[in-house]
Amino acid sequence: MTSSLRGIPKLTLTAAGSNPGPLWDEGELAIQTWPDLYGNVFAYCYSQGDTDWIELPGLADFGFSRIGEEVKAVFRPSVSTELVQETYYRSVLPMIVQARGTEVLHSSAVLMPQGVIALCGKSWSGKSTTAYALSQRGYPLWADDAVAFDTAGEQVTTAPLPFRIQLRPASVSFFDPLRPAPPATGALAHFDQTNQEPAILAALCILKPASPDASLNVETCPLTSAQAFAAVLSHAYCFSLHHRKRKRQMMQRYLDLTARVPAFEIRYKPGLEKLSAVLDGIESCVDRLCKESTLWVTQSCR
Repeated sequence: MTSSLRGIPKLTLTAAGSNPGPLWDEGELAIQTWPDLYGNVFAYCYSQGDTDWIELPGLADFGFSRIGEEVKAVFRPSVSTELVQETYYRSVLPMIVQARGTEVLHSSAVLMPQGVIALCGKSWSGKSTTAYALSQRGYPLWADDAVAFDTAGEQVTTAPLPFRIQLRPASVSFFDPLRPAPPATGALAHFDQTNQEPAILAALCILKPASPDASLNVETCPLTSAQAFAAVLSHAYCFSLHHRKRKRQMMQRYLDLTARVPAFEIRYKPGLEKLSAVLDGIESCVDRLCKESTLWVTQSCR
């Protein structure tokens, strides 16, 4: 992997005053805003002098240097330190890694014999649930929400970031009916695999819920590199689009990724009772990938 992923920055927490104001003047800085699913601003990203900032409104401001080993979090008085730490690892650290020069895909992943299989999809598409279910079949969890990858070598590789696997209450109850369901998304376990060696990124799986009246419960479909590029790029972490050189570099790396790593789409009817069929489809596609690797770059999705 590139040097930007060597060593996870240390998080330092500092409580803000009772009424902290913004750290920036919108008229002076190139500010990148990122909206959530409802159109509300989830994050402001900008550079101020030698420091880059990620501001999460109402939560905390995270400041970092692209070569330093520390991230400073200035958090609001009403916010718990546990929430700040959880948000750092889940949402902020992937953006910092990307700002430092390594591409990060918004994806969960498992390690199969063929390599790491990344599971992409929109929110509520079941990335974490599917990854956790695959881990119950014996495939170790590799990531939950962030897969860092490197296209510089002969093969595309990925190195793990620390994460907590998070499932929604319905999924927690599905896997363990006796476990009390959390009131919101719950972290089941923490994984810090940063000492683990990078692995080959073997395949990209795009999870796509189908309409309830679809003819099949599960349908698998290989994607051409052009189709995969369009599908995967929408799940890319990106600190800012204002830096043209970095943006061109990111685009080229995603073109390299989707030209060299096979991708397939899993269309499925929503419902945890159909999860087993989804897992079967993923296992079948990955197994076929090893036997017929040329299929994945020549056959298009119909």
